[in-house]
Amino acid sequence: MPHLHRGIALFILGSLLGGCAISAASLLAAGAVQGTGAALGAPSGLALIATNFPQRAASGTVR
Repeated sequence: MPHLHRGIALFILGSLLGGCAISAASLLAAGAVQGTGAALGAPSGLALIATNFPQRAASGTVR
């Protein structure tokens, strides 16, 4: 779970930095921070979903 929290925090930080960006370089750096946060948070979030929902319920949702 710590990776999920760190990923969300980094993504939020990147969003704040992107909103305050004053140049293209700082906007690109903020996007890199967002990408790092997403890379940390996505696998943990998907693993959390996979362990909390049974396989039968997950397979029946898409037809």
